[in-house]
Amino acid sequence: MLLALVAARRLAAQDPPPERWNLYYQATSIGQYHGSFASPYEGRLSLASHPEAEVSLTSTLFLGLRLGSGTRLYFDPELAGGRGFSATDGIANFPNGEMPRVATATPKPYLARLYVTQDFGFGDGREIVESDENQLAGSRRGIPLPWAASP
Repeated sequence: MLLALVAARRLAAQDPPPERWNLYYQATSIGQYHGSFASPYEGRLSLASHPEAEVSLTSTLFLGLRLGSGTRLYFDPELAGGRGFSATDGIANFPNGEMPRVATATPKPYLARLYVTQDFGFGDGREIVESDENQLAGSRRGIPLPWAASP
């Protein structure tokens, strides 16, 4: 049993193979409804007192590509559309935080992020990185921090 524990620890200490590329997807859809209510005041920035039902959609692709040792390219196109309460003005902007990013009811694509990263590692320490949005799995050199040292 002790040998199995030692072998498992050695496997865990090895660097995982670097991920060449990855692709993730996220979508957020928010439906809203409010009924009618009495409103002693109504203005251009007021929430309409008549019933409203609206919906918004935002979806993102997260594409990561390893270009070389320590160099990565990330490309995140998005698609957004929908409509908020009362033309999304005034208090109507508050209930749905996605609406400030949405320009029209018809979903339209746009480029949310496009960037390149380059790691410059100092020291002999290694950092294990898991696959995730805008993050390729593998390991990279880093500065060993005294408070983060492993036993």
